[in-house]
Amino acid sequence: AGKYELKLELFKSDGSLVNLSDAGVLLKVPTIAAPFGVGTVPTQVVAHYPAQITDMEDRVIRDVAGKIVAFRLVLHVDNNNCQAVIYPVSINGTAADSCGFLQYSVGDNVHVSYWAYHPNNFASFNFTIARGSAGVIESASGAVGASPVNGYVRDASSVFSKDVPVATLLGACKKAAFAENLHVNAWATDGWNTLSYLNKDAIPVAFALEPKPVA
Repeated sequence: AGKYELKLELFKSDGSLVNLSDAGVLLKVPTIAAPFGVGTVPTQVVAHYPAQITDMEDRVIRDVAGKIVAFRLVLHVDNNNCQAVIYPVSINGTAADSCGFLQYSVGDNVHVSYWAYHPNNFASFNFTIARGSAGVIESASGAVGASPVNGYVRDASSVFSKDVPVATLLGACKKAAFAENLHVNAWATDGWNTLSYLNKDAIPVAFALEPKPVA
C-alpha cells in the first residue's frame, strides 16, 4: 500500500511530445467521488492555458511557456483486507457462558466490544444488536479510525467497546435473546466499483439476558 505518482503524456507517431495546450487536449477529472457505477460521470477541466486562478496546478506539468504538456496523477493504492470480530459480552467481568446466557441485577451494564479493523483505517463499519423479533435496538456505524462512535470508544488496536445498560437492551422485557452483527467495508475502488472482496463480516454472536435468581 502507498502512493504512486503517474505522469501521463501523449506522443506522436514520430516520437515527439504532444503539447496538450496547442493540440486542444482537455484534461478532466470527475466532480463526484468513486465508485462511479453506471451512467455519465460529471467532470471539470483540470487546468487551462493561459492559467486561471481556479486551475488545479498540482495536477498538470507545464513547459517554460506555461503550456500544459503532461497530466500528473497521484494514486493511493491500498488492497489490504478488513478484519471483523465480535467478542463475548460480559457483566461485571463475567462473560456469557457457552450457551450464551448472562444473568443480571438491576442497574447492571453489559460490556459490548468488537474489532473493526483496517491497517490504514481506509474502511467503515456497521455494528448492530437485535433483540428477539423487535429488530435492531443498538447500533454504531462510522469510520474504523473514528472514536467514539455512538459511545463505542476505540483503542489503539481498533477494538471498540461500550457499557450498555441492561435496561436499554431489554426495554420492556425481563429476559430476552439478542444477536450481534458486524460488517466492515473497505473504501478501495477500481474507479467504477468497490472492491468488495476486501470487506469482512464477523461471525454473528448471540447472547441472552435473564435476571439473577432471588437468594
